[in-house]
Amino acid sequence: LEQFGDTVEDLLSGLVVACTHVTCGRISRGLGMIDAIRAKAETFNFPEAVGLAELAMAIALIEIRKTSEAETHLEKLKTSVSKEVLNHMMMGVYHDCRAFILCSRKDYDTAFQHLKLSHGPSSADDPRLYFYTFWPWSFEYLQTLESKGYFYEGRNLDAEIDKIMVWNNDYTKGAALRYRSLRAMEKREPEESVLQD
Repeated sequence: LEQFGDTVEDLLSGLVVACTHVTCGRISRGLGMIDAIRAKAETFNFPEAVGLAELAMAIALIEIRKTSEAETHLEKLKTSVSKEVLNHMMMGVYHDCRAFILCSRKDYDTAFQHLKLSHGPSSADDPRLYFYTFWPWSFEYLQTLESKGYFYEGRNLDAEIDKIMVWNNDYTKGAALRYRSLRAMEKREPEESVLQD
């Protein structure tokens, strides 16, 4: 059994580990951890941790393409967490998740509106932004929207690739390199520059 501490910081660290388990293929373990952390956050009355657990579950479910289940957790976030707790960072991630789900259903107009809402004011010093605001599926829906003619200057595929390439995270860098190669292929760049990535 996983052991979690009794502070908000301990629970949030546990959410990072849980989502990493999902990414690495330990899906049941990761989803189970998120459920356990959310339950503990509710018991200790940590509303922000409850909200972030709902977001972590939505992110993890999108990662394994269970979008209908992810949507349920996004709705729980809006109904079970007060507006005072739902800060810019949390709402930005909410809109990012909604954009992916809607794009996967080919509702490009509404997905584009959520994309624009996902790019808002937030604290650049908040370390949670590193974990919550980027997952490789973000590249997927940005590429799809742009291929359909929906381009947003505030947040676009090329800018996201450049941003992720400076992060010290091999998993996200790998995704960025893949999409940079796909981008180069679309532009019919020389094969050697494509294979370089």
